[in-house]
Amino acid sequence: MRVVFLNGPPGCGKDTAARFAVERFGGVHLSVAAPVKRAVHELLAVPAEFVAELEHTSALKDVASPWFFGQTPRQAYIAMTETLACALAALHKEGPFVLMLRGRHLVRETS
Repeated sequence: MRVVFLNGPPGCGKDTAARFAVERFGGVHLSVAAPVKRAVHELLAVPAEFVAELEHTSALKDVASPWFFGQTPRQAYIAMTETLACALAALHKEGPFVLMLRGRHLVRETS
């Protein structure tokens, strides 16, 4: 089994690449963006009012905020996704694990 994470800036082609991979190699395309954002908001106790503002004002995703320890919300989401991917890579036991982060390819062989 091969697991692929696609992570990168908005508009870089993650969904397009995922669709291509599913068409070419088979498999399932799962988006983890919404659950990751929800987890970050819960873990950091971001107030519901600020979360609602984020959802309606996309420019806020690129503004550093004290709710995200001085990072932008987007940076926090990417960090959480990378952490999740690395944790899953450590648990993966069925052959190659392919991890694609911010346009760099990291292939990790697991036994």
